[in-house]
Amino acid sequence: MGMSASQARLLSITARLNDVEFKSQEIANIKVRLADESQQLASDYTKALNRQKLTYTTYSDDSNKGAAYKVDLTISNLTAFGFRLVDSSNNPVDPKDYPNVTSAQMYAMIESGEFRLQQFTETKELPAGMKAETWTDPDKVDHSGYFRNITASENYNMNTEYDTTE
Repeated sequence: MGMSASQARLLSITARLNDVEFKSQEIANIKVRLADESQQLASDYTKALNRQKLTYTTYSDDSNKGAAYKVDLTISNLTAFGFRLVDSSNNPVDPKDYPNVTSAQMYAMIESGEFRLQQFTETKELPAGMKAETWTDPDKVDHSGYFRNITASENYNMNTEYDTTE
């Protein structure tokens, strides 16, 4: 009787030890998953804090007598200010192809090198290698000139700001 009781006790202790080790491993796996989720949340939070957008300072011509106000630049309203977005092959981007792109998303697309920003430059003489193009401003006046690549810092009315929408 003593031998079988000892064997039963040994099996009981071994089973309990394995159960405790299994629970410990489950807890360790949960900690690793929580650490991964925490790291992802911190990364998303940092990206949201660092997200920037392009704005354009313009001046009203109504009863506010030239008051300055900022407009978030998006693909759909670039042309109103004499800008356009082009792809890596220098083809103009059609705003209809990107209807819901925010100012911050557009800025990220420019920063990634996927697209470039161009500004219309009115001129009578074209620089060598440039082709003449026409741009119509919001007042329906046609201008002759060319589009040149620019950065946000080259235009004194254009700024980069932190996007606080989220």
